[in-house]
Amino acid sequence: MASAAKPDPTASVKLNGYRSNDLSYTVRSANGGVVVFSEIWYGPDWVAEIDGKPAPYVRADYVLRAMQVPAGEHTVRFHIVSKPYEVGGRIASISSFCWCCWCCWHWVGIGGKEEKR
Repeated sequence: MASAAKPDPTASVKLNGYRSNDLSYTVRSANGGVVVFSEIWYGPDWVAEIDGKPAPYVRADYVLRAMQVPAGEHTVRFHIVSKPYEVGGRIASISSFCWCCWCCWHWVGIGGKEEKR
């Protein structure tokens, strides 16, 4: 029979960085254990790392993320590694650039002038 986890009143989780595609935390615990992050589970395109090394994580309470973190102080990072996400970002950037060029071209007046006869 497994022994019960010992509570650690000094344990903490601090959010260091939050972007829509990259989350970073500092986790401190004398005993280690399971950390449940109040971040929505979005599926397999998200990758977890502990101190820069790949780490497994699971779905908790159906909608959240959880992972086992060892004792001590560690940096936990969740980020997206997704081909569709990367391609979509490139398409959006190129489209925005083309739109800005078109607007500038017409604003300067080059594209909208007609010859007077």
